Amino acid sequence: MSTKELQKQIVILNRENIELKSQIEILTQKNTKLEKEIKTSDNLIQRHSADILYLRAIIGIQQKDYNDLQKDFNNLQKDFNNLQKEYKDLQKVCNALRVENTDLKKQLFQLKTHMADFKAEALLREEEANQKINDLKKEMTFLKKSKKNYSKIAYNKVQDENQEGKKLIVFACSSAIANYYLQYILLPSIKKTLIPTPPKYATNWIRFRAEFDKSESFKKHSKEQFGVDLDKLRKLKNDRNDEVNDGEDLATFREALKIVQEFKNVLPTHLNIINTMVIQIQRDLEQPPYES
Repeated sequence: MSTKELQKQIVILNRENIELKSQIEILTQKNTKLEKEIKTSDNLIQRHSADILYLRAIIGIQQKDYNDLQKDFNNLQKDFNNLQKEYKDLQKVCNALRVENTDLKKQLFQLKTHMADFKAEALLREEEANQKINDLKKEMTFLKKSKKNYSKIAYNKVQDENQEGKKLIVFACSSAIANYYLQYILLPSIKKTLIPTPPKYATNWIRFRAEFDKSESFKKHSKEQFGVDLDKLRKLKNDRNDEVNDGEDLATFREALKIVQEFKNVLPTHLNIINTMVIQIQRDLEQPPYES
């Protein structure tokens, strides 16, 4: 090969070398740039990793807070449900109280109505009672003027009567001493012993005389304290002749007691109750006079 050709090739190789150097320089620059970018990326990755760790920590805290809030919410939900149940129970109670209040108002209205009716009836009965008392006073005035004076003639009369006549008079006198036993012996004892719980008619002699045998406590008291059977006493009074005047004043009563003691055998079915009453009356007469 000639020298010229060699020089040409050398020139060509130099050019190629320059180009290679130039490319190497470019590649070196690119490599440097890539290294910088890689370093920057590493920094970013480290920074993002730290951010991720931080965010994970934040998320963990928030998750815990969320769990706590969820628990609180569940507890509040339970409390709300309990309160709702209590509210419903209270509503039921309120409704029941409203119904009861309505019933009480109705009962109060009915009670006021009954009280008004009772007052009206009480006034009517009071008027009727006053009328009966006035009628009774008139009747008693008439009887006092027209009755026979037993204190003077009853004893003599019974001696003159036949058996049937004696029976009628002894019936009347037995009823008189029965009234004495009821009014002056049994009734005061009942008031003293059974009050404050005796039947209401234990405070009124007229009602007591009519209803003395309707109370079991009266019967028991009479039998235990005085040995007097009130059922037998009632039978005696029912069997007597209503047309014979029993008499009222003490002299008439003593005369009646004397007649009963002497002629009681004309009433053989009533001997037991008569004897028992006579014993109690004689004991009572030995005490100081009865004070009304």
